[in-house]
Amino acid sequence: MSGSFHAMRFVPLALLTGVIAAFAWQAPAIAASSSLIPQYANLVTTGVGPIAVGFNTNTNRVYVANLGSLANPASSVTVLDGTTDEVLATIPVSDTAPPNGYLSGAGALAVDETHNLIYVDMNNGALVTIDGATNAQINSFTFNINHTNAFSNGMVMSNKTGYIYYLAQGQPGGTNTIIVFNPATQTVVAQIDDEDESFIAIDQSTNTIYVTNYFGATLWVINGNTNELTDIISGIGVPFAPDLCWLGRTPCVEQGSEIDGVAVDETLHRVYTFGSQGGLVATIDSTTNSVLAVKYISSNQPFGAVDPANHAVYSISDVYGSLTVTDGTTDNIVAYNLLYYGGPAPFGIGINPATQKMYLFANQVLILKVP
Repeated sequence: MSGSFHAMRFVPLALLTGVIAAFAWQAPAIAASSSLIPQYANLVTTGVGPIAVGFNTNTNRVYVANLGSLANPASSVTVLDGTTDEVLATIPVSDTAPPNGYLSGAGALAVDETHNLIYVDMNNGALVTIDGATNAQINSFTFNINHTNAFSNGMVMSNKTGYIYYLAQGQPGGTNTIIVFNPATQTVVAQIDDEDESFIAIDQSTNTIYVTNYFGATLWVINGNTNELTDIISGIGVPFAPDLCWLGRTPCVEQGSEIDGVAVDETLHRVYTFGSQGGLVATIDSTTNSVLAVKYISSNQPFGAVDPANHAVYSISDVYGSLTVTDGTTDNIVAYNLLYYGGPAPFGIGINPATQKMYLFANQVLILKVP
């Protein structure tokens, strides 16, 4: 198994083919009285294949990356009003990077709130820049044609340095790398090889970047000031065994927890990781890099997000299409497997810190409001 394994794992077959049912909203299947339980707010149709979301809290704009599909490869970014959920614009995005053998198109987003710029990963080593004032693409540039990105999990931006951290998935036989680049100068400033990279998050208050390692069940800690790996946190799940078997050097005799998502609560100094196979959610103290708890939620919890206002942690099961709520202040689970919709399971989640709205993706965007 090569280091490029992750590249297509994050794209559901239904998204690639464009054959996917619409969300059908329904009330939560489990009654819960906690104030942390989100309520239905809206259901919005964007472009084809919504897969990632970003926010500009200064302008109250929400940006949804639409990957497209094999049947309809048109890629775009939809702009929503953060208050009314109105679609304000749908911006076609394109680049001139050579084909990479995968479905290219808008994937991960990074928003520069200070300069009102939106950076869109095109899943082929290219980056598109959108002007938030005009809702128009202003340029694109290719920084590495030998890599493809891991879609919605793959990119964060440091508010302190303006650098973007990008999980570059190697082409077949290539190396997976965390690429650090300066979009203002369109230059790569650092590369950190990580064959096992999965998801990425950033603590803006400390300028610390966190990268989950899928097979090894570890969390990498990177100093955003020096771009150096400073710690590797284990104990967040069960690794595949024997060590490095997933590289194809020897058969894997034990399937691990498959650590995917990662989310940060900057105020509580907590980092949360989410496991696909094992359904495990780990709580980590970011001041000491120590694991405080690992708990089973339910089968397949690859995605998660934190509401910084109420310190609630929300995780999604991509098997049951359900939401589990944890109170981050107590680390107690408030509600299991809330079913807010029928049809396909979502494959992405984001929370707007300014409005406390949650965005879930299938072929539409389901918006929930945290009370």
